[in-house]
Amino acid sequence: MPKRAESHPENTLTLALVLVGAAVLAAVVLIVMSVAREEPSGDLIRYGIGLVVVAGIAAGLLLVRARRIRRRQRPEWLETQAWQQSQHEQVQRGKPGRGPDRPEP
Repeated sequence: MPKRAESHPENTLTLALVLVGAAVLAAVVLIVMSVAREEPSGDLIRYGIGLVVVAGIAAGLLLVRARRIRRRQRPEWLETQAWQQSQHEQVQRGKPGRGPDRPEP
């Protein structure tokens, strides 16, 4: 059975959502504080919007990294015990398995 990698790409979506959610919550708090103080400059509003934008960019980068890890580990994910048994049975029957270099007839 293949070893699992140290990083789990399936958890990255959750991490990205938590990151963006926390940034939105912090932005809402900053906007409410700005309105409560009745600041005409609106610095806190700009900081809140900037925080959400930065968190969105960071979440996007996390998702790109997770996709790369998933693609790199895909052969390991496919090589399960059932997959190996199926390949073994196809070899015994004399039927080669399909793959990227053997398209379906």
